[in-house]
Amino acid sequence: MSASISMATSKTSPTKKILNAMSGVPAMDESEIRKFLQDGSIPLRLAMIEKDGDPVIYPVWFHFEDDRIYFFTGKNSRKVGNLSRSNRVYFCIDSEGQPYKGVKGKASVAIVTQVEKAQGIAGNIIKKYLGNLNSSYAKTMIDGVKSGKEIVVELDPVYYSTWD
Repeated sequence: MSASISMATSKTSPTKKILNAMSGVPAMDESEIRKFLQDGSIPLRLAMIEKDGDPVIYPVWFHFEDDRIYFFTGKNSRKVGNLSRSNRVYFCIDSEGQPYKGVKGKASVAIVTQVEKAQGIAGNIIKKYLGNLNSSYAKTMIDGVKSGKEIVVELDPVYYSTWD
């Protein structure tokens, strides 16, 4: 393996670089990006490279907090295997209807190792997409994080490219 996945830390990031994705189309500013990522429930599309060198895109539920993007996945999933070879990913979250808007970018990756923090983030992700933690499906996912079968992954964006 040429890369390893680092462990997440609690540091605050400086302002991220924001690029306009398309000339002639307005871009979001930093506060609009935060609002879009915090309030939306559109799944994030996560792009990475497979072991054989082919690109792959995974849709994932996500949570945005403290200028970081989080998702969780199986500890032994292909996503984690791909991340162990390169701790860089690209991502995209964009609206499905008019007015079209979106945020894409490049991020470095780390694993959240604090179990309480990981459970809290997983709970926030589940509530965002399922509405609450009461279903057996939600409880199974939380139990997976608690037991270590599922891990929470932190994306620290290097830059954002936006359109609005």
